[in-house]
Amino acid sequence: MKKLEYKWQVLMVVIFGSFMVILDSTIVNVTIPTFEKVFNTDVNGIQWILTGYLLALGIITPVAGYLADNFGIKKVYLLSLGFFVIGSALCGLSDLIRDSSGHPYIATLIFFRVLQGIGGGATVPLANAQLFAAFPPEQRGLANGVFGVPLLVAPALGPTLGGYIAQYLHWSLIFYINVPIGIIGILMGLWLLKPSEIRKSRRFDALGFGAAAIGLGLLLYALSEAGNSSWTDPLVLVCFAVAAVFLAFFAYNELRREDTIVDLRLFKNVIFTLGCMVNWATVIALFGSAFLLPLYLQNVRGQSPFEAGLMLLPQAVTAAMAVPFTGRLFDKIGPRPLVVTGLIVLTVTSFFFTRFTANTDLFMIEVVMALRGFALGCTVQPSITTAISVMQRQAIPRGSSLINAARQVIQALGIAVLSTVFTTQVAGVMGQGQANPAAVQQGFIAGFNDAFIVVLVVAIVGVVVSFFLPGWPGKWPLKQPGDPSRNQGQEQGRTARPPGGQPGNQLSGQPSGQPSGQPSKETNS
Repeated sequence: MKKLEYKWQVLMVVIFGSFMVILDSTIVNVTIPTFEKVFNTDVNGIQWILTGYLLALGIITPVAGYLADNFGIKKVYLLSLGFFVIGSALCGLSDLIRDSSGHPYIATLIFFRVLQGIGGGATVPLANAQLFAAFPPEQRGLANGVFGVPLLVAPALGPTLGGYIAQYLHWSLIFYINVPIGIIGILMGLWLLKPSEIRKSRRFDALGFGAAAIGLGLLLYALSEAGNSSWTDPLVLVCFAVAAVFLAFFAYNELRREDTIVDLRLFKNVIFTLGCMVNWATVIALFGSAFLLPLYLQNVRGQSPFEAGLMLLPQAVTAAMAVPFTGRLFDKIGPRPLVVTGLIVLTVTSFFFTRFTANTDLFMIEVVMALRGFALGCTVQPSITTAISVMQRQAIPRGSSLINAARQVIQALGIAVLSTVFTTQVAGVMGQGQANPAAVQQGFIAGFNDAFIVVLVVAIVGVVVSFFLPGWPGKWPLKQPGDPSRNQGQEQGRTARPPGGQPGNQLSGQPSGQPSGQPSKETNS
């Protein structure tokens, strides 16, 4: 393995860690009805197992940039992966802590899921950063295409794997399965990854981190609680208001400081912002279906967890087939034609979901999921690669952290909104005293259709935004920030510039006008 070029060694190592972290964002989706019975709770309670994990990923992810700057990418990546493995083991052990009625405590699993998310938060952004550092600019599309196969197949494969484990084994194995894979990933990283330079050049922005954690936590709680009560409930309104204050302060703090956890000035770059917006729309549209469809298949169509998981498998297959192909096309024609095509497919298939009935043909659902897998391959990695490709090399760790953090937060909030729309319809049926099976089934279908109207609107917005991305028939490729032939003035013009500051220093986390810290070699082997 040592004879393999270093860039391919990096690719193999980061695939192991990232696959598990992304897999765990959807592996519990198809087991939601199972968890409802095991933990004696409802959909709105169970969705915290998913959204709590995603929100923890999103909140911790920006810290990856700071940690990588100060301790080295290799060390932080491996420690993050190790903490994720420990969190996974604790999630499995939560089955041992039970109440007087014999049910495990849902709060215990949610707490351990948050710990798991904290561990995995730095894994994916630092994986992207290591790939961009190891591969030359002209091969980054290929690298992300290869990396994207497990990265995009993982969330699509998660429901099938989770369904099989829940039906034929034990739900705790959903989490225990991460332990041996994680250990292999850590050993590979210790052996193959090279130490990186350390730049201890900035302080940790504890104020901004605290404001973001509190604001996003309250926002997620308000969105979830609205499904249990109403959008006008005083507690919900207060949580929304307080969340808005904390998030506004977070934005103000990040824009006025130089030692920030995320550089919001990156959004001044139009291409970076467009790439992020397309990615957000794709995440909500694609992974919203991974959350909602198992509920329909099991509660309306009477399928088992494994059968429901198999219905989602075509999405994983077509995504795996599409990603390497679109990665190569990205290098030649750019993101616009790929992303536009993918989002149009996503929009059409989302419209199909808004027309579901109790008798919708199951084969047609599988066809639609296969098409959505193709859309997945055309949109997710190209949009991320587009956003990262306009950053200077030293800005990539922090920029990658911002992209991944925003994606995880948007995914968590999107699922919370869809869950609230869905449960509001079902609760409305129950509130009218129509608790007979036929009425409840109609409530499930109405909730499913309404939730996918939200998905449809998001997909349409994504289509509009995607037309403004670079690529064929326009000029492509853009000159990369890491390309020595690129004019330095042009490079700085394409990156975020703080008032009166030097963009290169600001993006790498160094105060403008001050020299960078002396780089030192990472000491871990």
